[in-house]
Amino acid sequence: MSRRLRSQRRADKASFDEVCSSAATAFGERRFDDALAAYQAYQAAHPDSHKEQIEVKISALQSYITDHVEQSKFFEKQETN
Repeated sequence: MSRRLRSQRRADKASFDEVCSSAATAFGERRFDDALAAYQAYQAAHPDSHKEQIEVKISALQSYITDHVEQSKFFEKQETN
């Protein structure tokens, strides 16, 4: 493997780790849309890097957001009754 390719792989891994860390922080702070935006921005900037992993994370987060919003609406409705 060439030195340039190894260097590129390390850079891709570092940026992937950075976006995962950023998204995890946002998720922990309940900023779900920010976490999703971080993954989507990474996917747009690096369409061929960690493709399957990013797609899984985006899909899972979208499902979580949908479920979370539905639960929040349900509990808000229960509190008003």
